[in-house]
Amino acid sequence: MKKLYIFDFDGVVADTGADIASSVQAAQRHFGTTVMTKTEILKYVGYGADYLIKNTVAGDALYGADVRPQHDGFTDEALRWYKSYYSEHCVEKSVLYDGVKETLGMIKERNDISCVLTNKPEAVTLRSLEIFGIRDYFFHVLCPENLTKGKPSPEGIFKCMEVTGAAAEYTVMIGDSAADIDAGNAAGVHTCGVLSGIGDRELMLKSKPEICIDNRHELVIKCDAIFGKIWRA
Repeated sequence: MKKLYIFDFDGVVADTGADIASSVQAAQRHFGTTVMTKTEILKYVGYGADYLIKNTVAGDALYGADVRPQHDGFTDEALRWYKSYYSEHCVEKSVLYDGVKETLGMIKERNDISCVLTNKPEAVTLRSLEIFGIRDYFFHVLCPENLTKGKPSPEGIFKCMEVTGAAAEYTVMIGDSAADIDAGNAAGVHTCGVLSGIGDRELMLKSKPEICIDNRHELVIKCDAIFGKIWRA
């Protein structure tokens, strides 16, 4: 039975935190709202660009800033601006995590399957995968534009399983945020928490991933153990 590895992108495949934060900061400067630190911004990564911008640019009042009144449709305008800017600056400081290419290659050599399931905008995700030279490792890439609900909804996991024919007991959701683990738990698949990502580590651990990894080289070995339980059952 083929195994299905579903990867989140930000904080799992690539360290994208610097480019996300600098793009949000550019939006904050453009719209005259409070410019937050990278650490403050990354607290809102993992639930999609809409959530990110609502809580950083359009949600500026949450931080007690004395800013001009925001007009109707401000969030949509800020989101469009951010997406456009970020698409042009998405891989300036971002890098693949050590071990990602080797791990993806190992999965492919075993004739198992890798997919991407991310709340990141589709255009930016596909462009990043191409720039990093890893698009061909993934059988399927699912982004918010392809779904009615992003993570923590399990919808994307179900779609990955449907297009690959994988069974839940041979599927693992790999992520660095609570949204990833909650989605995996809701779908009834195995879950792997990445401890060295950009998501909120403590919130991710509260969602109780089945296994955790510190680096990407550990992934296949640790997943072999949880998939192995099926064979021994």
